[in-house]
Amino acid sequence: MSKRATIKDVAKKVGVSTATVTYVLNDKPKVSKEVRESIIETINELGYVPNRSAQALARKEMCIGIVFSEQPDEFFSYIKRGIENGLADYIDYKFSGIIKTYSNLDESGEVKRILEEMLESDINGLLFAPGFDYSVYSDTLSRFAEKGIPIMYLVSEMPEVKGIGCVRMNGRMAGKMAAQFLSFSLGSGTVVAIVTGNVRTQLHKECIDGFVEEAKRNNLVLEGIYETLDEKKKAYSQTEYLLGLPDLKGIYVSSYNSVSVCKCIEDFNKKDEVVVIGHDLYPELVDKMIAGSLQATLFQDLVDQGRKSVECLFRYLTEGNGPVGDVLITPNMVFTSNLEGYDY
Repeated sequence: MSKRATIKDVAKKVGVSTATVTYVLNDKPKVSKEVRESIIETINELGYVPNRSAQALARKEMCIGIVFSEQPDEFFSYIKRGIENGLADYIDYKFSGIIKTYSNLDESGEVKRILEEMLESDINGLLFAPGFDYSVYSDTLSRFAEKGIPIMYLVSEMPEVKGIGCVRMNGRMAGKMAAQFLSFSLGSGTVVAIVTGNVRTQLHKECIDGFVEEAKRNNLVLEGIYETLDEKKKAYSQTEYLLGLPDLKGIYVSSYNSVSVCKCIEDFNKKDEVVVIGHDLYPELVDKMIAGSLQATLFQDLVDQGRKSVECLFRYLTEGNGPVGDVLITPNMVFTSNLEGYDY
């Protein structure tokens, strides 16, 4: 096995000091253009990779603020696990996080209070999964940018306040997959409906847009889009209404809340009459798949989303490579036949 190149190897080959190489690695304006280009060329030639542990010892402790909802637990418990895994990945790099949760997606006042507390903390970055009503706290969030604190979004982003990026499922792709599945299952000209969480949330909107686009391509008839605000009782009542429509044959649930839809279908003995595809994967939802009231679900690996969001903010803060951009997670379609391949 060949020896890993070091900063001394780069400095020796170029004929400069290790301090000069360090200036280039940290993008300091103390090196001439010619020497800088020579160092970068040599770094690429030797395959030198900076030692993160050593770099961590040389810099100050970094801490990020992390804010997300506690409910729905079926969704955010997986996000939390991923975030904790991500923080554990960098525990040796003088990088840590302060986690603050708000009670549910409707508690905008609570979100605003937590963000104001975070502004008074000595944090280097913010990882934020927003709730429903952005208008209550968008002004508070803007102050992070004014203080030079980068914002990394998770699950969905706020168009009103620009961040460095967002880790989320590819919603448009998920919606298109759901429409194509219903088309394959039910055939052209079938009447279907969407049951969603909040049509103003970016991720839900992307799922709807993708579904509508693919539904038109496959000649599905979209009866309507029904908003539940992720309330279980409302999802149940919306489904009860849909089951009263004589021609409805398929439902796409573009949020975590497929269980309430499936429960209604079971209660009205409609399992053999309506095909349902949902989102996510957790024990209660798996029970509905096994019972036959949910035919498929789109797995978006929430644990991986949580971990990746921490990684993106860490790399941005330590490497300074500019905005991260959107990190889109490709959804996987899950049936009872491949359940064993997933951790839920």
